[in-house]
Amino acid sequence: MIAALLGAVLGACGPAVPDEPLVVRDGPPVVGELTSVGADAVEVRTAEGVVRVPFHRIEPATLHALLRARLAEPSRAEARLALADQCLRFEAFEGARLELRAAATLDPGGERRVAERLAVVDERQA
Repeated sequence: MIAALLGAVLGACGPAVPDEPLVVRDGPPVVGELTSVGADAVEVRTAEGVVRVPFHRIEPATLHALLRARLAEPSRAEARLALADQCLRFEAFEGARLELRAAATLDPGGERRVAERLAVVDERQA
């Protein structure tokens, strides 16, 4: 469900920042052209060929920045909530908090929903 909702709110193609290294948790940065962003991985065309990098390998701040840059409708609270859920799924806790705060600003009536999700972020990070 998250993947379907995220797919609906993220842009479809093009790099967030061309030729900027993709910082990963468990190895050297991946340098190349970002060719696609899926529900749980990105593909980067490098000098050696196309490399698939799962989100769980991408450094959290880098993952949040990548997904945030591709958000198709940043003015919709639901889009920000979906992005927060994706950040939480891949342990990008600060990104999740930022998106939840943005969602609360966009939909003041949803404060309880945001507070519950913030509690989940805190619990998972602990």
